[in-house]
Amino acid sequence: YPSLGVADEPASCTRELVTDFLRGELGFDGVITTDNMMMGGLLQRYELTEAVLRTLQAGCDLVLLRDESPIRIRICEVLLEALRDGRLSEDEVDRKVQRILRMRWDMGLADDGGKVDPDAAGTPTGASAVVRTADEAAEKSLVLLRDEPGVLPVEPTAKVLLVEQVFPTHAEANNMYSHPGMLWEQMCRLAQHVGSVEIPISPGEDDRQRVRRRLGEDWDVIVATNYYYHKTPGAADELVRELLQTGKPIVVVTNTPYAFGAPSDLPTVLVCFNPGGRECLRATADAIFGRLKPKGRLPVKL
Repeated sequence: YPSLGVADEPASCTRELVTDFLRGELGFDGVITTDNMMMGGLLQRYELTEAVLRTLQAGCDLVLLRDESPIRIRICEVLLEALRDGRLSEDEVDRKVQRILRMRWDMGLADDGGKVDPDAAGTPTGASAVVRTADEAAEKSLVLLRDEPGVLPVEPTAKVLLVEQVFPTHAEANNMYSHPGMLWEQMCRLAQHVGSVEIPISPGEDDRQRVRRRLGEDWDVIVATNYYYHKTPGAADELVRELLQTGKPIVVVTNTPYAFGAPSDLPTVLVCFNPGGRECLRATADAIFGRLKPKGRLPVKL
């Protein structure tokens, strides 16, 4: 952040940003946590124990560490050594602990051993104001990246084949809010002739064979997802291009405007940025069948 006076240091390791700017200038007195300390940007510069020490010296209170190995024990040893030799201030550590305990108190974790009513877990996200905001955000952020052949909107009476990936969120949550087949579910809400082939985020040859078998039927339009997932970028590109070769009108639904989800040779592309959310796929289905005109604009140069 060169505009804040720090040009060559990770923000979480920089006292000028964490303490002087965030606490001093902005007056924040809550708990400051790091992101995952196994990030490459940190480990390219520092050994892990040194990176952890630097974040605490900078002013962070909590350190997130995904690694479950004995390195955690070594980190604690290094921090104790830093306290003993003065590299880490005991007064500052006391203030960190006080902020964390105050946060836990405010969260109600001091009451009844921190136990809460599990039936009330959905209350915040199910509040009417939250639901309305999520719906509005989904509708306003939906982007029609391009529709060169004018495929959209699709007539509700058309015979549509949907080739839909199971996004990781669908499989992990697998509840009423996020589950496999959500786009098909939302499209069936608006049209009667929607066939579906469900495929994994990274389709293999067996999956492509299942899709090919369905292509022999009489479809007017094909809708295919091409979701970006950081562990498998471009995983469905080959299948989507195979679908293009059928000559059928095709609508590609992705979650990124960049080439790793929306290559420039795809003629019709809808971008919904959160395929794991029901409201986003509802808005996508509404746009496919003309119930919603996408309003999203890209603030980035592609």
